[in-house]
Amino acid sequence: MIGIRERLNIRSSDYQKMAGIEVVKDSIRNLDKMTEEELAHVRELYSKEEVDFDEVLDRFMPATEYMRRLATATETEIKEAWDLPVGTISVLEKPFSSEGIVCLLRSANDELEVVWKERNGPVKSRFTGASQESILHKITVDVDEKGASLPKWFDDEQESLMNEFAISTRMTANDFSPVISICIVN
Repeated sequence: MIGIRERLNIRSSDYQKMAGIEVVKDSIRNLDKMTEEELAHVRELYSKEEVDFDEVLDRFMPATEYMRRLATATETEIKEAWDLPVGTISVLEKPFSSEGIVCLLRSANDELEVVWKERNGPVKSRFTGASQESILHKITVDVDEKGASLPKWFDDEQESLMNEFAISTRMTANDFSPVISICIVN
């Protein structure tokens, strides 16, 4: 749905490097005949004095959740997602998460960007080294979860998100339109 299949193929390549198996394409894992290239990624993780497991989780776990969710989505749920109007705003209550906004922006060039801005914090996107999957992971919810009320700070934070992101891409805020904004509150 926002190019997730393409990104899953890229993540599949990462998983193959780490585990020796394709997770999106058809492939069979053969642990007895792993090549040096297949083992190199795992060796890289364990050769460091300290393994940053948060980084490993940020890079590899979100793709697993999206594959699970997409695989279990009904045709009706997929159609409903595609039928959401441009500019849709949703509010999630997540008591143990940082407050902020995840926004899917469409550029004047018709490109989509996933952007995160923690309340009163800096914008994070692929331009600042944050993967789209790690940003999208912030909005993972159960299907039956109810929304919350839009906070008073939403408009100011979204305007700040748009302006800061535009600066990081050397464009103006007017070059982007929010396709969907998901506000996270405590």
